[in-house]
Amino acid sequence: MNPLWLQQLAALDPRVRWFALAAVLAFLVTESWVFLFRTDVVELGRLRATRSSLVQVSRDAAALHNELGTMTHELEALRRELYGNGPQNLTSGQQTVHLMGELDRIALGDRVTLKSGQPGRTTHAGQFEETAYDIEAAGSYADLVVWMQDVEQRLGPLAIVRFELRGAGGDGVDLSMRLASYRPFDETGRHP
Repeated sequence: MNPLWLQQLAALDPRVRWFALAAVLAFLVTESWVFLFRTDVVELGRLRATRSSLVQVSRDAAALHNELGTMTHELEALRRELYGNGPQNLTSGQQTVHLMGELDRIALGDRVTLKSGQPGRTTHAGQFEETAYDIEAAGSYADLVVWMQDVEQRLGPLAIVRFELRGAGGDGVDLSMRLASYRPFDETGRHP
């Protein structure tokens, strides 16, 4: 005895039977996909998205590292411009001794004789302490010009306020000049 549903299935057109079989197989494949592979595919997509965001973060980190290096160099250049190349946190007396030593060292290199140097008055201009120095030197005109350029370039926040050249006989020239040295200080009057 055949069950009723088998008899009805046998009575159907063979094309309808094949279509029903294909539909059942398609349903089984779809359900297998949903239950077996869907979570893995979703997880793979999530992992790929995470990987791409990590790659972008690493690129950003490299760019930030390069930018940090550039900013560090710029900050050091600004520090040298503001404080000069000399030692920091010097008292006024130590700064005077250091400045005179550096002036003499530069003068020796530029074939100039440093005759005298005396600190002048110290005043406050905004966030800076300005100290004047009266300097006398001798040498040839060309050597004195090179020496004045070297002094301004090498000694940091320093400016030649005025200078006077006088002939000293022969090729010699006497120089009198006033330098102004600038040092930043904070609101308590201390030098950083």
